[in-house]
This record gives sequence, C-alpha cells and structure tokens, in this order.
Amino acid sequence: VLLLGSGDSGKSTFLKQMRLLHHVPFSAKETESYRQVIFSNLTQGMKYILDAMQEMDLNVTKDNISHVDLIDNATNLRDGEAFPQTFLTPLTALWEDPNIRHAYERGNEAALPANLKYYFSEIDRLFQPNYQPTEQDIMHARVPTTGITETTLSTKNYEMILVDVGGQRSERRKWIHCFQGVSSIVFLVSLSGYDLCLVEGWYANQMQDAITIWDTISHSQWFRRTSLILFFTKNDLFEEKIPNSDIKNFFPDYDGESGDVKAGRDYFKKRFGRLAQKADKTKERDIYIHTTTTTTIDSVLLRVVMAAVEGLCFDNLRL
Repeated sequence: VLLLGSGDSGKSTFLKQMRLLHHVPFSAKETESYRQVIFSNLTQGMKYILDAMQEMDLNVTKDNISHVDLIDNATNLRDGEAFPQTFLTPLTALWEDPNIRHAYERGNEAALPANLKYYFSEIDRLFQPNYQPTEQDIMHARVPTTGITETTLSTKNYEMILVDVGGQRSERRKWIHCFQGVSSIVFLVSLSGYDLCLVEGWYANQMQDAITIWDTISHSQWFRRTSLILFFTKNDLFEEKIPNSDIKNFFPDYDGESGDVKAGRDYFKKRFGRLAQKADKTKERDIYIHTTTTTTIDSVLLRVVMAAVEGLCFDNLRL
C-alpha cells in the first residue's frame, strides 16, 4: 500500500493510527523521540508565528518583547532532559499575547502549524518533570516526512507494507521508486488546506497542489489498475474554519452556500472524483472516498477503510 499526499496532509498521523489499530505500540525509544519533537513543535511553532508576524506587520506587546530572544535561541532537548522550566512562562505569555493570537488566526497566510492550539491547551502537563507523551500527544506531533519509510502491519492472512513518502515538493522525485508492485494507494488530502499556502512557500495553495498531484496519479500509467482510496483528513479543522473563510475566495467556481460544511465537503469530493473518473475510462480500478479527522483516532471508520484496503490488496495479489 502506497501512502501519498501533499505536504501537511496528515500521512504520518494516519500511519500512527494504523499502527495503533494493528496493535503495534510505540517503543520507549520512539516515545522519547516524540517527547523531544513535541518540545521542538512548541518552540519552533512559536518562532514560525513570530516570523509570520513580520510579514503581517504585527508586533508582540511591549510586556512580551523580552521573551522573543529566548524562543529564537531555543535548542533541541537531549535524551531524558525535561522541558526547561525557563520556557513555560514565556511560551504561555506569548501564546496569550493578543497580537500573536491574531496572527495565529491568520495562519492560513503562512501555513502556521495547526497542532499548537492542542499543545498550548496542555502546556502545564507537558512541562511536568516526569512528562511522558500520551497517544494523543504523539498523534499531534509534527515531523515532516523525508525520504521513504516502510511500516509492516500483520493481518490474519498476510503482512501489509505501508510505504510513506515525503509530501513536500522536494521529496516527490523519490516517489517513482515506490511505484512497482503497488496494489493500493491511499491518497490523503487535508480538507482544511483549501485556504492554506504550502509549507515550503506562500505562493501556492495546499488544496490546489493536492488536486494537481491527484490528477497526475489518476492519469499515471503506473496506477492504471491500482485501487485508489482517497482520504479527506482534518475535517474537524475544516468545520472550525469554514464559517469565517469562504471557499469561494480560493475556488471561484464553488457555488455552494458560504459557511456550509456539507456543501464544501461535497464540492471537493466531486472535484477529486471527477478527475479520477475522467482518467479511468476503462473502469479497470476501484476508487473509494472517505472523510475523517487526522488528530482523533476514529477507530470505527479506520477499521472499515482498512478492511477495504486489505480486501483490495488481497484481490490484486490474486490477479
């Protein structure tokens, strides 16, 4: 199974969910690594906001100026090192700064990390001296995928290999090496990316980028008989933002009501569905479309989808 999608579409989170669903727990070494990543997500995420504020012509309030240097010079944690208490008050004060909150609300302009809201709501717990990440903490951890990683999941009848490939544009030239022998593709699209710029550049739209990749995959000779499963992720974030961010501002041909979650979701389903149907003129493959949140373990939906994936893999392997 090849796991594809544009940057920040939730591929790595999906893979974590698959692991837990198949009872493959995180090792002590992995948990420690994620603990360090979470601290980095906090400090680097705040730094991203501070950098974006310059482009937005915003400044932190006078009381918080002294905290900026500490964040700018934050370093990575060492193995076993607790979150430094010297960061707790500055990070909390900066997060509560009205101008920083205003910048974060405009996060779509700078691809600001969505996981900050969760981590700052849990910040006192994260800074406990004996803190160990929970499954939900790990689900929210953001580590951009570079290169190609493989995860083996055991089912009743066979082993399934999930291949995760980096989604940033610089990583896509590596995808070609994964194409041979693929029985199914799970393609992830962030619904909340309709108004977001790319992580690697403010010049392009995340959803439009995903549409372009999906179109390429749908028409690729490599995947003519490969089953496609399209996963719309981050539905929870989509529902939060759509009342205040009109789809029509980014996709002028959208003709649904402004702020209508279902109409917006259906619009993107139809756009992706039409591209796949147009490419599959001979009806040689199956195409499935599902919607989920990426940050919540929706085990019922994932079990249904993985049953489909496993069935498709098994059918394709028998051909």
